[in-house]
Amino acid sequence: MREGVGAERLLWGSDITMCTGLAKLRYLTHLLAPADLELVTWKNAGRIFPRGAFPGRLMRIDANAFLGAYPYARVPGTSPAGVLAAMQRTGVDEAW
Repeated sequence: MREGVGAERLLWGSDITMCTGLAKLRYLTHLLAPADLELVTWKNAGRIFPRGAFPGRLMRIDANAFLGAYPYARVPGTSPAGVLAAMQRTGVDEAW
């Protein structure tokens, strides 16, 4: 696709989990030259969306939240109160 439209017309975006998205983003480092990688991952977006196009602070969502006990390990902070405290401490607005 990069050869067809050029790196200056591509944007990186993902709606997948952070780990999978990060793995795919890391893989791009093997496919794109450093200058093209910068264009695709942030410079094109900076050019397209003017300063102030988004609110000062975007909503933070934890899409991998877990409540309750793990079957084989004791993990602290998985109670509803513990998760809410962690969300407040780290600035997360919603958790799913």
